[in-house]
Amino acid sequence: MIVQARIAAGIAAAAAIGGLLAACGGEAGQPVPATGAAPTGANASAPTSTAQQVALRFPNQNMTISMVGYDGTVKMVQFQLAKWVSGGPDDGHYGDDPSDTATHRLGIAPGAKLSALSPDCTGPAAGSDPNTDGTTCTVAQFAAALADGSAIGPAKVHVNANDQIDSAQELYHP
Repeated sequence: MIVQARIAAGIAAAAAIGGLLAACGGEAGQPVPATGAAPTGANASAPTSTAQQVALRFPNQNMTISMVGYDGTVKMVQFQLAKWVSGGPDDGHYGDDPSDTATHRLGIAPGAKLSALSPDCTGPAAGSDPNTDGTTCTVAQFAAALADGSAIGPAKVHVNANDQIDSAQELYHP
């Protein structure tokens, strides 16, 4: 009799869970995606699943960042958001964005357009011209320059819909 009561309680619990899943838009036996806030800004019209809304941080954005390194174990660029700060000895510089001082990571998209100011993509060249677009680099060259610290500094990047850097241009800074 105790076994029958436990079986009945288990069936009732399974039915309740199935009802909750159906109410949340999932099906019984299927995982329910994580929920997040409704899409806003640049991705408001992009049809994405709720799980993607939570996971994606910078989709379809142009940003100024300060590259701080490369994590080769997960193949991601490490960066902080940056902005132009007027004044100082060079009439301005790129500094941390006070609205978001966290260090972020994003992967590099296949076929990304990456450029550095140095002629060999290994870091800043002496006397780099602030009016140049730089030299096109491979992902391996770009990652190596970030990993060894020679390309650490400001860059303009574009992040695609999959939250991957699809273009990065190192910025001149005195």
